[in-house]
Amino acid sequence: MGPPGARPLTTPDVDTSAMADASAYLTRQARIKRLPAGAPAEYDEDYYRHNIPGGVLSTLARQLGELRRPDLLPAVKEEAVRVREDLGWPIVVTPFAQYIVTQATLNVMAGERYAQVADEIVDLLRGDFGPLPGPVDQDLLDRAMATKRAQQPLPGDDAVTVEQLRDRFGRHLPDEELLLRAVMPAEQVDAMVAARGTRTQDVVGRVLSMLDQRPGVTSFSVAQGGSRISVEREVAR
Repeated sequence: MGPPGARPLTTPDVDTSAMADASAYLTRQARIKRLPAGAPAEYDEDYYRHNIPGGVLSTLARQLGELRRPDLLPAVKEEAVRVREDLGWPIVVTPFAQYIVTQATLNVMAGERYAQVADEIVDLLRGDFGPLPGPVDQDLLDRAMATKRAQQPLPGDDAVTVEQLRDRFGRHLPDEELLLRAVMPAEQVDAMVAARGTRTQDVVGRVLSMLDQRPGVTSFSVAQGGSRISVEREVAR
């Protein structure tokens, strides 16, 4: 029973059977690939202060561990709140979440706030991403604008255009592939494009070819959901 006037409790419409199947599949994949098993994260009320996304926070914890300073995590989270306030309260999503955490880490590890201002923070303060939602700390702004990074010209008319990208990579490329080639190494995009065009019969052909190269294997089976594919080697009599 809740307080007077509260809405009655309802049972969520959740397919627990499907959830159990998904959980079993992911648990098995983690075991096969020797990955850590997932577990519900402990409720952390402090999130509503620092707003750092879970992925950014876990990466931060890992990197501090690699630096042999995992003890700095609480201080960095606390400093991230102050950095965000100094920056005029930008939204804490990618890439701004990473910028805030990076600057907070620099401040904590240096023992002095803004002794080093990250390039991305300078870009944020000089308006590369548009105006910030709130007032910026004047001392931080002065430090940022005094850096060499701040003296570099802003992207303008000399920025690369889509037409220039098409001249460089191909006039008839789909938009998605064009953008991938503009920001990623060519060999990685080539691999993705090759995999995208792979036909089912090509995959089966490669599997059978691999079986021919392993004479000791007489059969194998692959199952997913309610489907199963079995392959047996024909034994000469």
